[in-house]
Amino acid sequence: SLQMRAFTPSFAPRREIPLTDKAQNPFSCKSCGKKFTYRSRLEIHMKTHTGEKSFSCVTCGKSFSLP
Repeated sequence: SLQMRAFTPSFAPRREIPLTDKAQNPFSCKSCGKKFTYRSRLEIHMKTHTGEKSFSCVTCGKSFSLP
């Protein structure tokens, strides 16, 4: 299997890079079955099912699911 790796200095932000073609969408939603390449994208998607609103405006207090 061919693995893709990128050199990144320790101070650079990390990028999510798939390691193989077979693992194109290994993370799937248990509620609706939608598949994602990255766990972080699945975690963001899950907020559509839970209704979680983790972010709030410091001015008006309104809550949002995404920053």
